[in-house]
Amino acid sequence: MSRNNPDFDNGIYWDRRYKDNPLLGSGVGSRGENLLHKRNIIESFLQATMPETILDVGCGDHEVLRYIDHLPGYTGVDISAVAVGDNIRRFPNRRFECLDFVSCAAAQRLRSDVVLCLEVLIHQHRREAYYGLVKNLVASAAKGGLVSAYMFDPRPDISSDIIAWHEPITGTLYRAGAKSVVVEARSLESDCLAFVSFRT
Repeated sequence: MSRNNPDFDNGIYWDRRYKDNPLLGSGVGSRGENLLHKRNIIESFLQATMPETILDVGCGDHEVLRYIDHLPGYTGVDISAVAVGDNIRRFPNRRFECLDFVSCAAAQRLRSDVVLCLEVLIHQHRREAYYGLVKNLVASAAKGGLVSAYMFDPRPDISSDIIAWHEPITGTLYRAGAKSVVVEARSLESDCLAFVSFRT
């Protein structure tokens, strides 16, 4: 069973991935049935929260959100300069920035009504990076957010060097200051991956 790799570099990995395999892009979680499932969860969350501003942390290739017309005050951020550059060219009416939200000094500058962070936490191999990212997500959300992360260790069933496990996301969100946490849905591929909303 693979373990967390503290030397895993998300910036290098995702730049190479978007450059060398643009059709796969952000991965199987942003294609086909998984994309539609995720988009439905996001749309329901946005209808319930009615945000005026949205921060999308780990926007990737923007495939999941590209056909959602109403994204008020949208800003997408990603660690991959390749993905962000492509998004700026493809979606000139939406705002994108390249930055690492794990150690982000811009969390307050980018504070928005709601924060989205889907399938990013599962790639944080260092515990301090995982917790730092969750803490910044909660701090930058005026109303709340929607994240996807693991509820239990996926590695007995999933063999992949790019995933990492630390603790159930629900507990991490509470420790980071979320006032309420709700498991909205599970992934179509693995019951260990949950879509979780939180309020601040």
